[in-house]
Amino acid sequence: MTQLADAFEHFARTAKISGLTTAEETPQGTRLSRVERDGAELRLRWEAEDEFLSLQISHGPASQRAGWLDLYSAKCPHGQLPESADAGVSFESSVEYGIELMAPNTRRREQ
Repeated sequence: MTQLADAFEHFARTAKISGLTTAEETPQGTRLSRVERDGAELRLRWEAEDEFLSLQISHGPASQRAGWLDLYSAKCPHGQLPESADAGVSFESSVEYGIELMAPNTRRREQ
């Protein structure tokens, strides 16, 4: 996977396989795709101005959200994802981990 569009497609496909639905938003200069379940949220966010992609999961209950934990973040010049982030973690494995946190014990099946 090398393109930004592929990253958003992978996020949506992985969520769907686990029975989660993604919601897309495009505030000015940003692209955001997210899934919510039981008050928790996982979001994939692209900041066009900074060329920065992040995958974050909410921290704390929805009523008192303490912030966001980064599962993946990388500078993506010209919308090109690096092979792995600074910590050597791939985008794909980060998405799979985040979805597993959102929907544990969900049987995944390839579609």
